[in-house]
Amino acid sequence: DPAEVFTERLRNRIQQEGPPTPRRGIEYFEQDYE
Repeated sequence: DPAEVFTERLRNRIQQEGPPTPRRGIEYFEQDYE
């Protein structure tokens, strides 16, 4: 199930990086668009 794999990868990323804060997410997207 692709969705299951995606959820598992997301969970692994959160464990490694910690839960993403809204501010950090916004900064990430701003850098992405530049």
